[in-house]
Amino acid sequence: MAIYEEQIMSIYTTAAAYNNQQDTLAQLFAEKDTGLLRSKRIIGCTTTAAAKYSGSLQSVSPDILLVEEAGEILESHVLTALSSRTSQLILIGDHKQLRPKVNNYDLTVEKGGGYDLNKSLFERLILRDYPHTKLTSQHRMRPEISALIRELTYPELSDAPKTQNRPDLRGVRDNI
Repeated sequence: MAIYEEQIMSIYTTAAAYNNQQDTLAQLFAEKDTGLLRSKRIIGCTTTAAAKYSGSLQSVSPDILLVEEAGEILESHVLTALSSRTSQLILIGDHKQLRPKVNNYDLTVEKGGGYDLNKSLFERLILRDYPHTKLTSQHRMRPEISALIRELTYPELSDAPKTQNRPDLRGVRDNI
């Protein structure tokens, strides 16, 4: 029985030493990442990466945070990317399109329970008349297609001149 206890203690000691080395290695990598980030003027990442590297980002403490597709990002993900030194938050996106994904229907806007976790910070601010700028002229869609969304969602949207008079699509009956 004593032999087994010695073997168990040996395995435990080896595993603890391994875990300590892993922690040291992770800390060294984080310090390297932080040093690299400090040398950059602009840092770009997804909100997933912002959560994963939150320690390094907090150490760098960027002054400005720019969030792309802000209408699709959970409010908590935006908040975790903020640092104590963040003085400006720029949100880019469309609050009328895809909402953030919440896996529990009871917590959604659609359920009406008041939790509204799938309402982004971006949408909340716009609905509270926070200062924002809207796209008024679209530059990609054929006018036949933009007419569809204009009627449904964007009545003030106009077509830029370069979208006009495009040749008909080859191989299809209609341009829509």
